[in-house]
Amino acid sequence: MRSAEFRLTAINETRYWDDLPAHAKAYGVYLFRVGEATYCASLSPSSWLFFLHNVLDGVTEEQQERHYHQGIDQYVPYIDPDNLPELVSEPFTVEIDDAEAAELESEEAIIDRLWELAIEEAQANPPMVPGIT
Repeated sequence: MRSAEFRLTAINETRYWDDLPAHAKAYGVYLFRVGEATYCASLSPSSWLFFLHNVLDGVTEEQQERHYHQGIDQYVPYIDPDNLPELVSEPFTVEIDDAEAAELESEEAIIDRLWELAIEEAQANPPMVPGIT
């Protein structure tokens, strides 16, 4: 059995929204794989964040509909599992059985499949990120 642990994190992205009410906050909610480090043209590790959705705090439902914004997937400085950001969900685990893992051609394909399952799970049953509504 192959498995991977994922979490959601929320990043305050209010500064990128120029037309929100003064008291409102905008959060981008992203999925990341716990402990996964990527090196992209850098000596220091990065974490990959997959954009899921926005949470707008302090706006009406009508304003929410007018303020739809598609975020982008991004690399950020490594998210250390022993020093997590403040706005992070409880972990959840996805897994594939040995037969499915054997059918996949490489370790990279296995990791890609685990990411696919995590994205599906996070979109269908998103864990709560404490601190945002």
